[in-house]
Amino acid sequence: MLQGKGSSFFDYGLSVNKSFLKKRLSLSAFASNFFKKYMNNTSTLEGTGFTQESWNKYSRQRFGVSVSYRIGELKASVKKAARTISNDDVKSGGGEGGGGGAE
Repeated sequence: MLQGKGSSFFDYGLSVNKSFLKKRLSLSAFASNFFKKYMNNTSTLEGTGFTQESWNKYSRQRFGVSVSYRIGELKASVKKAARTISNDDVKSGGGEGGGGGAE
């Protein structure tokens, strides 16, 4: 802050994933900020003739579970082009190049 100061904070988390049934079924669980239920944030703003202080208390805990199941398979293949490009405008040999260097 230009005229004040505030408290610092940080977040942390943990997630666990497990696949079953030939990697078709996936289970995931996550948790973040699980050691402390509430986060406290304080800030002070000072200027000529005034002082402002604020206190905030908020929940940052998050917990969750997810389940996913993959249906079907991806069977994509890249086809090779039937035609090729023949670059016959560039010929090798001969001494008639357009070098453009010093004589």
